Amino acid sequence: MTKKTYTKTTKKQTPVKHEKPVVKVFPGGLTVAAGLIILTAIICYLNSFGCSFHFDDIPIIPDNPAIRDISNVAAWYSIIPSRPVGIFTLVLNYAVGGNNVWGYHLVNLLIHVANGLLVFWMMLLIFNTPAITNKSHKSRNITLALIAALLFVSHPLQTQAVTYIVQRLASLAATFFLLSVCFYIKARISHGTQTKRMLLFLVSGLSAILAFLTKENTYVLPLIIVLVEFFFIRHNKPGLNFKDWKLWAFAGLIGVLVIIIFINFSFTIFSPILPEQGHTYTVTSATYLLTQFRVLTTYLRLLVLPIGQNLDYDYPISQSLFELKTMSSFLFMLSLLVIAVLSFKKFRVASFGLCWFFITIAIESSIIPVPNLIFEHRMYLPSIGLFMIIVSLTGFITDVKIFKAVRLLLFLVVPVLCILTISRNRVWKDEFSLWEDVAKKSPEKTRPLMNFANSLRDKNRYAEAMPYYDKAILNNPKFDAAYLNRGKNKSFMKDFAGALLDYQQAVLVNPESYGGYNNCGLAKFELGNYAGALADLNIAIHLFPPFADAYNNRANVKSGLKDFAGALRDFETSIRLEPNSPQPYNNRASVRFEMNDPEGALQDVNTAIRIKPDYPDAYNNRANILAARKDYAGSISDFDRVIQLNPNADYAYCNRGTSRFYMNDKAGACADWTTASHMGNGEAASYVYQFCK
Repeated sequence: MTKKTYTKTTKKQTPVKHEKPVVKVFPGGLTVAAGLIILTAIICYLNSFGCSFHFDDIPIIPDNPAIRDISNVAAWYSIIPSRPVGIFTLVLNYAVGGNNVWGYHLVNLLIHVANGLLVFWMMLLIFNTPAITNKSHKSRNITLALIAALLFVSHPLQTQAVTYIVQRLASLAATFFLLSVCFYIKARISHGTQTKRMLLFLVSGLSAILAFLTKENTYVLPLIIVLVEFFFIRHNKPGLNFKDWKLWAFAGLIGVLVIIIFINFSFTIFSPILPEQGHTYTVTSATYLLTQFRVLTTYLRLLVLPIGQNLDYDYPISQSLFELKTMSSFLFMLSLLVIAVLSFKKFRVASFGLCWFFITIAIESSIIPVPNLIFEHRMYLPSIGLFMIIVSLTGFITDVKIFKAVRLLLFLVVPVLCILTISRNRVWKDEFSLWEDVAKKSPEKTRPLMNFANSLRDKNRYAEAMPYYDKAILNNPKFDAAYLNRGKNKSFMKDFAGALLDYQQAVLVNPESYGGYNNCGLAKFELGNYAGALADLNIAIHLFPPFADAYNNRANVKSGLKDFAGALRDFETSIRLEPNSPQPYNNRASVRFEMNDPEGALQDVNTAIRIKPDYPDAYNNRANILAARKDYAGSISDFDRVIQLNPNADYAYCNRGTSRFYMNDKAGACADWTTASHMGNGEAASYVYQFCK
């Protein structure tokens, strides 16, 4: 019997094709969606282009010599060493347009537009990850992603990160953060070649490093990447494969982050913040954390109902968890975390949105104490989490009519948010409008009162400013900056004795206040006490040797004492310390003129004008030098410029009248002298009496 052999047959396997998920496209496609995002952002922020420098902008940009030379890397890098990328963009802005705010606002808007597009792209990518592709979002993902992006770019809570120029660091950090997340997700769901995927991972990694070097709140990025894996990529395959090169690449990124943190880290960041900047309380890690439970609740309220926005909130600090507001806020935050966990399986994107919110705000709202308990720009990146929640839950609405109604409602919310954003930008127009708004909303807080008084002073409304200075000092008698600013206001009112008393009080409150000693020296100089002025300026320089202004002021005192050689030495030191400051050049010009060196004086004053083309004192100095050289036409042209820059400059009218008199223009001279005399200029009044009767 022949043994039969059987051949095992197998069904031929057909290679599985990895097809891209089918997407129901928003009417007009991706281009129209992107165009709507760009247009919305432009409409919201077009009126921000004329907004002035504010608050931290001023010491970092217009008053900062370190930012003025792009080739001096050491100088601008030292401004905020942990944030060189963001600072470099400000340096570039200055190199292109100087102190013209238009250019800074343009860049800030472009960054915001880019972030809106990145939010749109990230939502599309998330909706097309393995965990979400088969969910009900599939046919609606472009519409939902567009809504999330429009809510993001139009929300008025973003104004502080967009209109407030120096907070570009928050928005730019978000750009690199979002780029890293987007390219990571793209690499993970891409069906391209290995080379293409490696390139995507590389871009993600480089973006992450740029984010780390822009602002420290992005240090949580690796945790977001891990959650992306857990929520959307490996949702059915937990575990680690140590042979996977991607795992080692991620470990390398963590290593870079550790190095950056190590370079910039100091345990002093956990030190208590003593009373400063006008607040009267001490901020510890514990009290800061307790307060942040309430702050987070406020942030969420502002996202849902953006009313009552404020640059400088008068926010009480929490001392105990068992305070009613603190405990209720803590329980509310805890309930949100529980919801994030419980909703993971069914509402994965919403759960991820909640996690995104808590993780991206963690560094600025945790145990690292800072004196400013709440700032709206800190919500720029975390706010994306709320928009994720809104659109993802909308995507789960199965009833077509209800979905369309909700979609229409969300689209209608966008123009309302735009109107609120435009209105908020009007508040940021200038220092006066901003601090007037803050002083109304924080009427008992010292810093807003002082800054509003400063804005009144800058408008020459000295008498109106005094009650705000008085109230600021009454609220916090130990705030030396309030005394210094009130003293400055008094000096503008020619009350140098009163100014000196305030400066001395500032020094009494803070014996290390080199600015206080400098101002004492200035007041004593105005009062004719040159020896006392010299002593105070010596102390200011001893307390802070690189104090360029103090050298400049001491030079002026020495000039008053006819110590011209000593004055020139101090001017040289001041110029060496701050080569881009116009004051020492202008003041040295006066000394050189006194020393019969008109050519050197003219050279110095021209340098001052080149550095600061809108410097009225320099034009006045040059006009006087030209008049002394009998170039009366040239002097009149410069006096014209002084009056254009400072219409209240009575001395310019008086001196222009003198130049016109020497050019035999008696009518013009008398007109100028009369104007100056009406402004209180006694010398001009005497000329009117002598020559114009």
